Amino acid sequence: MLASRTDIFNWAFIVSIALLPLSHRLSLSILFVLSLVAFFVIKPAEVKSFLHTRFSFLSLIVLFSIPLVYVIGMGIHDQFNWRIFDNPSRFLFAVPLMLFSFVIKLHKIRMLKAIFFALVLSGLMVLIALFLSVDAWLMGAEFGRSRVVMSYGNAIPYANVLAGLLLLGAAGVLNEIAITKHTRFFSLFAFLMGIFTLILNGTSGVWLGLGAFFFYWLFKLSYPLGYKTLLSAFIFGCVMFIDWILGQVLIDKVFALHQYLVCYFSSENVITCGAENLSSRLVLWSVAWGNFVDSPLLGVGPVNHLETIKAASEFYGVAALKSYSHSHSDFFNLSSQFGLLGVVAFGLTFIAPIIIGQGLKKDHFWRALVVVLALGFLLSGLSQTTLAHSSTASFYAFFMAILMGQLLRSFKN
Repeated sequence: MLASRTDIFNWAFIVSIALLPLSHRLSLSILFVLSLVAFFVIKPAEVKSFLHTRFSFLSLIVLFSIPLVYVIGMGIHDQFNWRIFDNPSRFLFAVPLMLFSFVIKLHKIRMLKAIFFALVLSGLMVLIALFLSVDAWLMGAEFGRSRVVMSYGNAIPYANVLAGLLLLGAAGVLNEIAITKHTRFFSLFAFLMGIFTLILNGTSGVWLGLGAFFFYWLFKLSYPLGYKTLLSAFIFGCVMFIDWILGQVLIDKVFALHQYLVCYFSSENVITCGAENLSSRLVLWSVAWGNFVDSPLLGVGPVNHLETIKAASEFYGVAALKSYSHSHSDFFNLSSQFGLLGVVAFGLTFIAPIIIGQGLKKDHFWRALVVVLALGFLLSGLSQTTLAHSSTASFYAFFMAILMGQLLRSFKN
């Protein structure tokens, strides 16, 4: 029985990774089914063993914090909405995956090859989309060209998933000494294909992808995981965060920031002083910050948060904001909706895995993957929204659960 469930878990995870560029729904559905299977195959003694392992409770808090804060916050504000709770609920389904991962040994090399295959597949699909003009894989012409989104329907979640795979692949290659030269060559080709896809995707994932590329080459000799590896991941995450300044509309964004500062310090009406040219992201962050200042402890609730965005759209004259259901930042989104409770949930979701990785140093491979994925999405969450998209919320929750399960398993063994 042990061998059979080990094979099922390994192959399900590998196939899920390989299918991510082709169809995130199919890929993540495999992990969702695997989570349901876990309810029937995990034994009580194995759950007890998990609970007696160091950092097990903190790892559970990582997965429970977001959905718990949403339930508490929506209840306090009497704004419960199943549609809003859909994405946070993905973290709950990740809990059985972590328990399953804890009792099953994943094959490291096969997992890395699946990541490399997914990156190569993403590049090949981009070439097909461009040469055959597959409209379903492209998002309207922006900045004079089309952006590649594939089945994700939005450029940001597709970029975050690919950038996450790049980081995991780079961290894995760095910290697994059993990798052959052929696999390393394959990884280089895969990184180039992944970066090529992100460039045509046109979001901040480009910078994180380029970061992962240099992360692989500049620090490939830093085994075991050391300060250089952590520093490089942090730097590349920071580059991703400042993409809103270094993007393709550099002049417009710098001008928008200048206008915003002029209006802020002059205390004039933003319309009369010419701040109608503010970038939408600055407006969204300003609105969210205002909500947090007004209600710092519990926030204004998710429904009121959306209403303030619509009001800002009319006030600032930015019609595009009416279609937004978030603040274009996980940090500002949570702090606006749930105040300090949201800030704590943000920290526990993206910072606690780094603490776990720093505390469990026995297996550098799984430790590296947990740390870089958490750090990448932490810094991404400052200027992008992971939790507002079902694909990226599921990707982070499911993959982090599996990686933390392997890390805790290595400490137990």
